[in-house]
Amino acid sequence: MVKFLYNGQYAPMFERVGAIKAPLEDVVKAFIDWKEPQVIKSGNSLKNARVKGSLEDVFIALQPLDYPLKEVFIPAQNGYTFFTDNRPTAESGRIRIISKSLNLPVYQIWAHYKVEGKQVNGWGGGMFDYTLADGSYRAINLMKDISWKFYEVGEPLPFEEFERYNEKLARNRFTPDMLERYCQQVGIDFFNEDFYMPSGSEAIIIETVRPVRPRLPD
Repeated sequence: MVKFLYNGQYAPMFERVGAIKAPLEDVVKAFIDWKEPQVIKSGNSLKNARVKGSLEDVFIALQPLDYPLKEVFIPAQNGYTFFTDNRPTAESGRIRIISKSLNLPVYQIWAHYKVEGKQVNGWGGGMFDYTLADGSYRAINLMKDISWKFYEVGEPLPFEEFERYNEKLARNRFTPDMLERYCQQVGIDFFNEDFYMPSGSEAIIIETVRPVRPRLPD
């Protein structure tokens, strides 16, 4: 059974991430080019910060959860850059915007530590999503609604464990061990802290800053 990053200590952080095989600086530039005009239009601004050290140092720098909004780009081995944010439910789908800009495929990887305070098969469900720049995609998803639901959409990938999708119980059709193996097939060691933040690298945090409103006199 897989071991969650830092034993789930920082959950829900990093439960939903995007990944693209491209240099960190190129990915960040594409994201800022898309986001900054919207932020300026709303009267806000962006502030960038760089974080050295381990993945845990990045998690600490992202706190507190939710506000102010912090979106982060994390370098990893094998040429990957990861994206997530500090929302309780991160908007990993924004990696698709970068996919279109750079004309590269991207992945969304979800691995929930718990759902409703509980685990089944060592997790709270998850997803493996592979999306091409043209928007076509393949997704395998296990989620808890009223009951456990398993979904698969798109053209299957050759390394998938298709026989598992016929398990009687939906919760057994996609497990964290399967997610780990699927990720490894594309060069991602998702549950390994040492896969992220190679020696000498830096993560980039982009914070959305709202202007300070002057306090009205009493």
